Amino acid sequence: MSGQPLDAIIRRDLFGSRDDDGTTNYETINSSGNSVSVDASGSEQGFITSVTIGNGVGNDIDFSVQGSVDNISFGDINSPVNFTDTDGSITFDVVSSNANFVRVAWIVNSGSADIYVQFSAKRRH
Repeated sequence: MSGQPLDAIIRRDLFGSRDDDGTTNYETINSSGNSVSVDASGSEQGFITSVTIGNGVGNDIDFSVQGSVDNISFGDINSPVNFTDTDGSITFDVVSSNANFVRVAWIVNSGSADIYVQFSAKRRH
């Protein structure tokens, strides 16, 4: 095996939260916006973000992962994924990212939904 031993898994709730018992605490969206950002500069070989959606009502929402060099100016890393169901999830697996900071953004074309957004990455010594 090459490289340094695995130090930690970087895990963050970016929008909403999940309790230790597994209870998900959603936040409602009905207008365009974004999650908080996370420092991804220490991640190795990319990262994964997940958006869990529930209680969608007439929704037409575009979700995308955004990256930044300075945590001020962000741009889309991927093409937006459109979501129109009442519930479900979207997983973005980003390989070989060079973004220092990452967040999930959404454009609400219509409707509303409850969402929970999380981030995970591997970090080495």
